[in-house]
Amino acid sequence: MISIALPVVFQSLLNNSLSFVDTLMIGQLGEASIAAVALANQMFFLISLLFFGVSSSSAIFLSQFWGARNKTNIQKVLGLSLTIAGVGAAICSLASLLLPRQIMYIFTTESQVVEIGVSYLEIVAISYLFSAISQILATALRVIGQAKIPLLVALFSLSFNALGNYLLIFGIGPFPELGVQGAAIATTISRFLEVSILLWIVYRRHPVIALKSREAFRWNKQFLLRIIPTSLPVILNEIFWALGMTTYKIAYSRMGIEAIAAINVAESVGNLFFVAMMGVGNASLIMIGVKIGEKQQDLARLYAKRFIITFIHPASPINHQMVNAMARKGIIGLTLDGVPRISRAQNMDALTSMSTCAGYKGMLIAANYMKKFIPQIFSAVGMIKPANVLVIGAGVSGP
Repeated sequence: MISIALPVVFQSLLNNSLSFVDTLMIGQLGEASIAAVALANQMFFLISLLFFGVSSSSAIFLSQFWGARNKTNIQKVLGLSLTIAGVGAAICSLASLLLPRQIMYIFTTESQVVEIGVSYLEIVAISYLFSAISQILATALRVIGQAKIPLLVALFSLSFNALGNYLLIFGIGPFPELGVQGAAIATTISRFLEVSILLWIVYRRHPVIALKSREAFRWNKQFLLRIIPTSLPVILNEIFWALGMTTYKIAYSRMGIEAIAAINVAESVGNLFFVAMMGVGNASLIMIGVKIGEKQQDLARLYAKRFIITFIHPASPINHQMVNAMARKGIIGLTLDGVPRISRAQNMDALTSMSTCAGYKGMLIAANYMKKFIPQIFSAVGMIKPANVLVIGAGVSGP
């Protein structure tokens, strides 16, 4: 798990860290610029969640076919994934290029924000297709055990993006001062470099995921009926979640430029703490899928239980015996808030309530993150029996 999850965690952490740095750079241009870029990027946010849904669902089947060493179906899954992501990227790119002002007016009526956002959106829209291909290839590389490659490529491209932003936003040295347009140019070039490097590596070193035949884009009814019923709910889940989050941004923008600028900065910080779930989720998809491909169904289900326990319980990564025991007993979640036994003279009633609430709060926090994590496991392994959840608020009772 660690060999797959850690590179994903580091890549997400790197991406969010540099995104935060970019926000700070654009922040030097004023609140209107921060708000404009944040709202213009809602189009990419929507399409990137489509990419994530497609890549997550493709990982389910890529891992199974990789476990079975079925190269033909690996190529077909990649062909289908690239087609869906590519069509989505093309539609959003054309909409952003042809109707940028109309798109910005969906989010805000502030004319200054709209004009700045249009200048950014018209440039960065070109990069959507690059991102689509990159995300699918990165997922395929992780499935075949090459998780470090997407991490290193992302390290290069994101570093280039940050440097390009600095040079082109502020006009350092011989470079022109372009403001938010400079940020858009740097982002587009970095995404092009990322997809170019990934394609070169895939076609030079990993032919199993290099599409060289039209057969990868020919899918019969039997193949589609196997893929779509599982993939479609995953993709729709991401799309609807993205639409819901976008609705929040529309509401925030109605509160004024200051509000949307503040929310964008806050989200940039908050995203730094969201990366562990992404790593564990990706690792679960791949490892469970491989075991299914190897016809080890019972082990795949046991892996699913272990992943859920690992995610919920903070001590589980270093207590493998506990994880195995809980998984075999069917106990999926455990939260324990241990406090010393106390007497009534020490306000037992108040502390009892606090510790009990803390126990339930732990489960609620886990459940909040699991709304993104559990569907990946359920999709990968199939429906498992309803989870047994053990909640303990401990250590406080007395005469």
